[in-house]
Amino acid sequence: MAVSIKIKMDNESPVIQALNQIANLNRNALFAQIGAEIVEITRKRFMNQRDIDGVPWKRSQRAIKQNGQTLRDKGRLLNSFTYNVLPNGVEAGTNVVYAAIHNSGGPVSHGARLRHLHFKQNKDGTVGNKFVRKSRSNFVQEVMTKAYVVNMPKRSFLGINKDDEESIIDVISGFLMNGR
Repeated sequence: MAVSIKIKMDNESPVIQALNQIANLNRNALFAQIGAEIVEITRKRFMNQRDIDGVPWKRSQRAIKQNGQTLRDKGRLLNSFTYNVLPNGVEAGTNVVYAAIHNSGGPVSHGARLRHLHFKQNKDGTVGNKFVRKSRSNFVQEVMTKAYVVNMPKRSFLGINKDDEESIIDVISGFLMNGR
């Protein structure tokens, strides 16, 4: 996975105390239910557009321009979350490469590159000063753009907070009550 979270807690954690009570039960089934809960919690963060502490995400330029939601243009990241049951726990995350920079924030470097600008050349040979689509262009100018850095804001979606821990305890309690 490109981005994942592994939960490690001390023996005083209510989650670990509940897990210790089920040592003889089918832990893989329990870990699968916990993994599904973590994935659902993560998806709700996308729906609510809030980080793990409940703070609203900074809206992206695309979301503002299209009156949409941040990190939900095509739904690729949202739909990529999954979990893996491990021998002694569960990990949840995504294999989408760009998830890490969105979750943690930080600088994104873009190198200098050659770009093609498309214009419409008039019949008298003069070139208009407005960009046109490639299909409508009959004049192309090559321009070298400078390298630049974009600072990606942090929009954390992976992690467990106190409310999430309570949800996981509810999953464990339900598992214990059903005896599965």
